[in-house]
Amino acid sequence: MSPFTTPTTVEECVCETTPRRKCNETWTTNCKNYICLVHGIIRITNITCPEIRRPICRDRKSPVKIITHNGCCHQFECVYECKIWGDPHYRTFHGINYDFFGNCTYTAVEEIIPKYNFSVLVDNYYCIEGIPKSCPKQLIIFYKENIITISPTNNKLTVNGHDTKIPYFTKEFNITEQWPKTHISIPEILTNITAADFLFTISIAESFLTNTRGQCGKCSRRNGTDVSSKCCSTTASEWIYNDIKKPYCQGNSTSVPPCEVTPTSTPCPYKHPICDLITGKPFVKCRRKVDIEHFKKTCIYDNCGTNVICNSLEAAADECFKLGFCVNWRPYTNGLCNHTCPHNLVYKACPSKTDDRCVNSTVEPGTHTSEEGCFCPDGMMMTENSTECVSSCESKLYFSWNKYELVLITFREIVFIVRYHLVKHTKVFLNNIKLSLRPS
Repeated sequence: MSPFTTPTTVEECVCETTPRRKCNETWTTNCKNYICLVHGIIRITNITCPEIRRPICRDRKSPVKIITHNGCCHQFECVYECKIWGDPHYRTFHGINYDFFGNCTYTAVEEIIPKYNFSVLVDNYYCIEGIPKSCPKQLIIFYKENIITISPTNNKLTVNGHDTKIPYFTKEFNITEQWPKTHISIPEILTNITAADFLFTISIAESFLTNTRGQCGKCSRRNGTDVSSKCCSTTASEWIYNDIKKPYCQGNSTSVPPCEVTPTSTPCPYKHPICDLITGKPFVKCRRKVDIEHFKKTCIYDNCGTNVICNSLEAAADECFKLGFCVNWRPYTNGLCNHTCPHNLVYKACPSKTDDRCVNSTVEPGTHTSEEGCFCPDGMMMTENSTECVSSCESKLYFSWNKYELVLITFREIVFIVRYHLVKHTKVFLNNIKLSLRPS
């Protein structure tokens, strides 16, 4: 280059957007595709959604609407459920029923090819004195870097080792409650998990389900060998998890016997006629559409312990609910399976919707549901943090003299508590209001 030659400046090829984009750069916003071309020109095209197909699900349940392409499109997909209940009984994703009585910790479902570090463990324990039969105590859920444990019998929930209150929301999963059920939703992998006393369900969309295995899957050994569906009770032992809290379980997976199908026997005389309700009046409409006879068999089997005998009826009612039938069966049990609600909630067997909620001092309407649970009394609504029922979304001031507390509650979920300990005279200023309290 000559020392007298002036270097030319190459103009940068960009589009003046926010943020600034370079030529040939593409991005998507508001369901439209954008590409930056020369001279600052931007080409805009609509997102093309795949053809919508509505599959026929093998369990006769309706496919679920799945939102795709960042909310711009939707598709329908079959969602299959694994149910674990009672003493304990399993119904796998493939509709196979079997019983399993191990008292260790087992892998209910895990990824075959790890992508999300997702798995669900079921922690079993002997729950009926004098009988070596187990019940599911808690679920342990692994997802990415998170560990969630939920134990409805102990009313305990932890996230990454810390006690957690419901509701609990993160970018990766949500935990909500409609007493007595706790719901854990993992949207990215189209998975929902529900936990109640001795009744757990794991629902997974078919597209993700194909990459899973475990006690909830096909009857197979850990090496991938499929066996007869009549051998699930045997192969279930192979899915034992190395739980350091249960040293007596170490090495058990290596001593799994060959598959031998043995008839199931009732461990004690049948004494609770409530099992007959499943083939009786309360379930008559549901039985026309779905076979729930198996739940009567498991109910009879569980009749040794009243703490689990109601679970088969709950499981049957849940199966009916998934097909659109609400079954009000508890009044027929003579109080044996009554539902006791916490706080000031009331039990509703077939509600029309969830509770309205106070959100930012405004009423957020509830969503449609007919699933049983504990709700606010008629005419009342739930606070945003689900702590109590209220008659309106206006701010209120409460006094509690028992522990010398002043509690200011607004339904934007701001709670201030001022405690007085051995103080004869204390002045508190809230919103420029001066209050003098003299505890006796």
